[in-house]
Parts: sequence; structure tokens; C-alpha cells
Amino acid sequence: MKINYKKYLLISSCFIVYFVIRYKISYYLISLMKIGEFTNMLCYPFSYYIYHLFFNSLFGVLIGITYILDERKKVGQWNIDKNKVIFLLIPLLILSLGEFIYYHNINIFLIRIIIEYFNISLTLIQILFGHVLIKSFYIKEITD
Repeated sequence: MKINYKKYLLISSCFIVYFVIRYKISYYLISLMKIGEFTNMLCYPFSYYIYHLFFNSLFGVLIGITYILDERKKVGQWNIDKNKVIFLLIPLLILSLGEFIYYHNINIFLIRIIIEYFNISLTLIQILFGHVLIKSFYIKEITD
């Protein structure tokens, strides 16, 4: 079995760039908090939730990037697995926004239970969301 070193070098480079960018943006947001730039409490939490949802989901996408690289080699038409989107992706998106939903007093019972009684990391749910997102795309091969 031939190991494709270029592919894994590209993936590891993406991970390094991901962590550097995430660190820089986190540092920037923390510095804005220290100088009092986030005085409007409606602005800060929203940017905080979007930041975490985006970067944690991006991490899940990076984990599944080899799947897309392998799918690209197939001949056919790109499709989306609708069942995966409906039964996994949409609920994971709602759970990923759990803190935002909880702290803005939107009454969703499951979110309240998860945040108040279970110690489930929403970061893991957001990473899983990104991974399921990338895995929901596939190529339907053309058969002759």
C-alpha cells in the first residue's frame, strides 16, 4: 500500500495553520475584552458563539478532509446525504448553539437539560457537527 506523503503533509500543514489562526483570533478577542471594547453585552456573546462554532466545526472538517480527498478521485456527481443532514446535522447544529440558546432564554427543553444537568462539552458537539458536515457530501458514481 502506497502512502501519499503529500496528502498528509498538506493535512498537517492545515492543522498547524488552523491552530495558529485560532490562537491569534482568541488573543485578539481577549485583548478587546481587556481594553473594554466589548462593553455592549449583546455584541460579545454573539461573536464568542460564532467564533467557537466556526473554529470547532472547522476542526471537525479538517479531521474528515481525507474523506473528501478520496471522494474527489471518483467519477460521478456530487450529492448530499439528505438523511444525514436531517437526522444528524440539523440536531447537531441546534445542540452546537446550545450556549447561545440557553443564555438568551430561548426555551428548548433538551438544551436546558444538557447544559444544567449533564457535563457535555459543546466543543465536542461542534467538532462532531463539522465532521458530519464534511461526511454528508459524496460522489454518486456513474455506472455504465
